Amino acid sequence: MLKGNLATRPFYNDRLVSLTIGVIAAGVLALTAFNATQLYSLTRERSTFTKEIKVNDDQTRALRAKAAELTKTIDPSNMKMLHGNVSEANYLIDRRTFSWTAFLSIIERTLPLNVRLVEVKPKPEKNVMHVDITVNYKTLDDLMALVDAMEKTDLFRDVTPSARNPTDDGLNTGLIQAIYLAPMAEAPGPGRGGRKGRP
Repeated sequence: MLKGNLATRPFYNDRLVSLTIGVIAAGVLALTAFNATQLYSLTRERSTFTKEIKVNDDQTRALRAKAAELTKTIDPSNMKMLHGNVSEANYLIDRRTFSWTAFLSIIERTLPLNVRLVEVKPKPEKNVMHVDITVNYKTLDDLMALVDAMEKTDLFRDVTPSARNPTDDGLNTGLIQAIYLAPMAEAPGPGRGGRKGRP
């Protein structure tokens, strides 16, 4: 027995096809509307940013012009003098914040019997306190004993001794240069008394 499709044309589900096309068209329209909304939003943001950039550029040009005018009014000799005055003021402030009591207490504990303290010169440089210590001593061993004692306190770094000429009383004069690591004393504020920069 022969079997076959005797219809003159194949069967199609027109409703399903129409529904599918409608769904696809709705999706395309929704996507197009979303893209249009995003494009409009980004365009507005870009316009806002462009205006802000222009305002900032205008302010920058105005500030540069004002800075150039102020630079022309500055006298280099006055600036150099002002820089020198500021450096001197900072140096004096650092000298006032040097605690002589704490420093001399440390030296007193480390000073050997045959060594005598002659002079101390604190030299603040860029937040580092350098000190030059002049002493009288009998033998080189006495000088090195002081150096060792200073290093053992952990309050001095780069301790460097150097011998000098002998004195009239039979002693020798030596110079010890070091970096002092102990905290500085608080600088006296307005209306407060402070210790002067000497022992």
